[in-house]
Formats: sequence, structure tokens, C-alpha cells
Amino acid sequence: MAQRILDYRKKNGNFKRIQDLMKIKGIGEKVFAKLQPLITI
Repeated sequence: MAQRILDYRKKNGNFKRIQDLMKIKGIGEKVFAKLQPLITI
């Protein structure tokens, strides 16, 4: 999962919103809801 996040950032640049994480394969609403309190931009 971490590699997919890094690959996404390399291709698209930094995330503008934390919701952009859901564009990554494997991060849907349920996973995002668990991660959201831990995320800052």
C-alpha cells in the first residue's frame, strides 16, 4: 500500500486533500475512515 501511495505521488504530485487517498487502489471508504484521524496534509 505504501508503494502505491508513493507511486501515486510521483506521478500526480502531492495530495491536495486527504480524500485524494481514495484514488489509490486498496483505499476505499472503510480504509479511509480508519486512516483519516492519522492523516495530515
